Amino acid sequence: MNSRFIQNLYFEVLYLQPMIELVHVWKYFSRKPVLKNVNLKIYPGEFLGIAGANGSGKTVLLHLLAGLLKPSKGEIVFNNDCNKNFGFVFQENLLEDFFTVEDALRYCLKLAGFNAFQIRKSVNHALKLVGLYNRKKWLVKHLSKGLKQCLELARVIALNPDVFILDEPFTGLDVKRKEKLKHFFKRLKHVKTLIIASLEIQDLSMCDKLVLLHNGKILITGDLKVLMSKLPDRVLELPINSTKVLNALKIKHFVTGDKVLCFSKNYKSLLAKMKSFEYVKIRKPCLQDLFLYHARER
Repeated sequence: MNSRFIQNLYFEVLYLQPMIELVHVWKYFSRKPVLKNVNLKIYPGEFLGIAGANGSGKTVLLHLLAGLLKPSKGEIVFNNDCNKNFGFVFQENLLEDFFTVEDALRYCLKLAGFNAFQIRKSVNHALKLVGLYNRKKWLVKHLSKGLKQCLELARVIALNPDVFILDEPFTGLDVKRKEKLKHFFKRLKHVKTLIIASLEIQDLSMCDKLVLLHNGKILITGDLKVLMSKLPDRVLELPINSTKVLNALKIKHFVTGDKVLCFSKNYKSLLAKMKSFEYVKIRKPCLQDLFLYHARER
């Protein structure tokens, strides 16, 4: 066997092994379970999205993966080859208010052991990417909440870790910045590992694998495209006053906000029963529907 074949075989075996594995993990706070029997495997180069409502356990799960918390029961196994650098963005701002934007990043990179050339190059690149280059002399305390979030993202981008762990990273960002950053992360697929949690499930569209958390439990996990393909192929949106009729017809439905959703694989026959309603919208399912469909099932 030549050396190139052996090298390729090594990388194939490496990528078949999970980088991080959670085995029957529970986490309690004041005897109350926040995470319940979580089993999860994360592979090198994978983009993992964690979705769930507020209080579902997303942030606690990320803190466990980051090593900031220890499980109450179960174990978290790091592969022997998992000697990678981790970069975190949590919901709390970590950078001091008395620094300028530029100096805040310089300080972080200096602590991480970057040399002067690396610091200058990485800081400028990160600030341009998040749209803060023209504000690099501003004091951090003068930034809005959204711009402070941009600065936190600039910090982790400048550090260039092997594994990104991001908790609600796009909160407070305008659409233009959000899309630019999503495009940046998409280019890192199969090169870096990304673990991202978000209340807005649409922010997870760039992920390969999705985990849906509900009340501390994993509802479903799997390839995002496969999960979407298993949903009924059409969603019917109805007015809120349709619930009585739907209950009488024994048609399964979900109330969300000011509308009612019906999922159906045979939507034409379902539509025939909806003639009494003035407003019926038919559309293909979206990511938000995936969460609603499975969360309301429980």
